[in-house]
Amino acid sequence: MNELDERYTTSEEAIIDSFFILSSEKEFEKITVSDVVKKIRCCSQYLLQSL
Repeated sequence: MNELDERYTTSEEAIIDSFFILSSEKEFEKITVSDVVKKIRCCSQYLLQSL
C-alpha cells in the first residue's frame, strides 16, 4: 500500500482510534475485528453528520 495515499492514512487512523476507544470499554482479549469495524462505522457516521 502507498503510505502517502490519504485513504490509507485515514483508514489507519480510524482503526487505531477505534481500537483505543474499545480498549477502554472492553478487555484486550475480548476485542474482535468486528467490534473495531462497528466502532469505525459508528464514529464515521457521527462525524459525517456533524459536517
